[in-house]
Amino acid sequence: MGHRFVEWDDKYAIGVEAVDAQHKGLFELTNKLHEACLKSGGASEHFKDALQKAVSYVALHFGTEERIMQKTADPGYDEHKREHDLFVKKVLAEAARLKVGERDAPRAFMEFLKAWISKHVTVTDAKIGRHVDGLRARGLLDADAIV
Repeated sequence: MGHRFVEWDDKYAIGVEAVDAQHKGLFELTNKLHEACLKSGGASEHFKDALQKAVSYVALHFGTEERIMQKTADPGYDEHKREHDLFVKKVLAEAARLKVGERDAPRAFMEFLKAWISKHVTVTDAKIGRHVDGLRARGLLDADAIV
């Protein structure tokens, strides 16, 4: 397949199995979206279909993270949810740019996505992992009870 746009690395693992599995899926979808962007410049139905799949997957993933945070009374929930909501707004704005055919929109969207995923997973989502680890260490949480 050649160069991958985003590459999974264990540094992205937060220690919550369900979330880590979804993050790996998100990396795969991002690579598929990038491939579609390169093939078509972002204007094709293939790219739009890949984007729609990614948006649906992100909604499922955000729901998983937010449920875990609520079930574990994570004090960072409100801020984390706000980051998710801002991401959705940005994606909708970028999708509108794509729809009207702005030339730089696909490339700009892919660069935004790459930077956001890396920062969000290693900084914001890592806090979920630390919170869950703390609960586990104190015997307050069964590893499989949160999803």
